[in-house]
Amino acid sequence: DQALSGEPAQIVIDPLRVELRDLSNQPGAVSPLSVSAVLGSGGQADLDGELTLLPDLSVDARLELGQVALAVAQPYLSEFARMTLNDGALDAQFAIANNPDEPLSADGGLSVSQLEIADAVKEERLLGWQSLTIDRLKFSLAENRLDISEVALAAPYARLLIDEDGSTNFQQLIVEQPEAAAAAEAEAGEAEPSEPLAATLAKITIADGSADFSDRNLPFAFATEITELEGSISTLATASSEPAQVDLQGRVAEYGLAEISGSLSPADPTLNSDLSVLFRNVELPDLSAYTVKFAGRRIQDGRMDLDLRYRLDEGKLQGDNSVVIDRLTLGEKEDYPGAANLPLG
Repeated sequence: DQALSGEPAQIVIDPLRVELRDLSNQPGAVSPLSVSAVLGSGGQADLDGELTLLPDLSVDARLELGQVALAVAQPYLSEFARMTLNDGALDAQFAIANNPDEPLSADGGLSVSQLEIADAVKEERLLGWQSLTIDRLKFSLAENRLDISEVALAAPYARLLIDEDGSTNFQQLIVEQPEAAAAAEAEAGEAEPSEPLAATLAKITIADGSADFSDRNLPFAFATEITELEGSISTLATASSEPAQVDLQGRVAEYGLAEISGSLSPADPTLNSDLSVLFRNVELPDLSAYTVKFAGRRIQDGRMDLDLRYRLDEGKLQGDNSVVIDRLTLGEKEDYPGAANLPLG
């Protein structure tokens, strides 16, 4: 398959075994069906169930995926984002059905383990987790509905950068679609609009998360690492205008505290959101790299509190920030090219 990005997508299956028994042209006759496929990129898919040909085609089966390597999806990811899928494996178990009343339904659970996604531009870690688990996922094409139970994230990681112009590193990685794709979307828009998928995500829980956070849109560049991130995000539902609530807490360095709270728009969290990011008791010596660069001195002691409020209004970032520095003590002088020679002590 040739993806829009131009990168060829290849899926190798070896071996492939298909078994269909007791095939009959009698109305209502049921034929046992079994399919087994080993993927060359890693993992296996098995399907076992029943097939009925007449009077209408129907399938009732169970699909199991075991350690399917996600790297096989890289060409498709490259169409939309400058990201690299370095690792990750999918396990899933679904009861699937197809009949005249239900073109496709799926009911089951899945997990994605050891996910690693890198920034393809800067070639640094961007996203990942130890495991993502969904106990129950139910989809119906006839009802145009998707319901997902609690999503449990274990040891997730994210790198978030807010640049001088207010843009984020995730925005910078989005690939603009070629003119052909844009024309196809415009043509589809002129057709009769289809009913949007009604999707509900009951809850997201996070355990032992971590993040690298930096904001260059402040009067001074600020960067820190958040660890031991715990908390939850409440229900996200496309059919509801009620915002999802965010409540997360984590640790900054040895004694600092980070809190993330606020709301996300269910329809598009990147379009309209209102989040407060609080940093408490951040040790200023950790920021010596910045003071050496601009003032030629390290920081010996001090603490800082940051109240950062970010609002996404129609996709545009607005910041309202408060900075409190307590007991600042400058340390030794260091020569740095371009640093100001100020009478500080």
